[in-house]
Amino acid sequence: MAFKHYDVVRAASPSDLAKRLTQKLKEGWQPFGSPVAITPYTLMQAIAAEGDVTTPVVVKPSDGEGAVISTTSNPEYYFVVALAGQSNGMAYGEGLPLPETYDRPDPRIKQLARRSTVTPGGASCNYNDIIPADHCLHDVQDLSKFSHPKASAAQYGCVGQGLHIAKKLLPFIPANAGILLVPCCRGGSAFLAGDEGTFSESTGASETSARWGVDKPLYKDLLTRTQAALKANPKNILLAVVWMQGEF
Repeated sequence: MAFKHYDVVRAASPSDLAKRLTQKLKEGWQPFGSPVAITPYTLMQAIAAEGDVTTPVVVKPSDGEGAVISTTSNPEYYFVVALAGQSNGMAYGEGLPLPETYDRPDPRIKQLARRSTVTPGGASCNYNDIIPADHCLHDVQDLSKFSHPKASAAQYGCVGQGLHIAKKLLPFIPANAGILLVPCCRGGSAFLAGDEGTFSESTGASETSARWGVDKPLYKDLLTRTQAALKANPKNILLAVVWMQGEF
């Protein structure tokens, strides 16, 4: 099962939560995980929907005024999640991508572009553009050129977990917000070995960059791209840096 939409139900008591969830179930939603008590007087239940829901999501922006938005509208702002480290953090999965089901992109999850096209042979994009996130993110090392022997055109590249990390976070952020991933991983990189590579403000770290450290191209790439993601919208918030290290 692949979910398309996520939201959160808040209630003041167990009976209130049950009432609100009953209504959401009628609209096509289902519980996602277990309810959580976020304060002594507030319960929160994440919900998800595999298909379209029958009603829009009601959210309250920071100014306190009520607003109704569609579950598929573009986010008003983003929680930024930077992804860095070695091959463990990027699309080194050799399985067959499932872009129509398990690896399906979500309209609320984007990434910062690095390559010249969003997908191989697809729409053009520029460095640090905000584009849809998929199963093979725009990391320093380009894994979109490798494919499973049985892959179709839509199943390009290898598979990473960045999209799925973002999907797990969606139920816990406001419905009018999204996740903006900043992919900066490089397989085989290390702290004490490997080529330093080069860095350019217009293209980031070169694909030959394989050493982490202060003022190294990979570090500059991570720093400047994260800054670009935050500057893209004054409302954007740095949520996390996900670092995955391996053998070096």
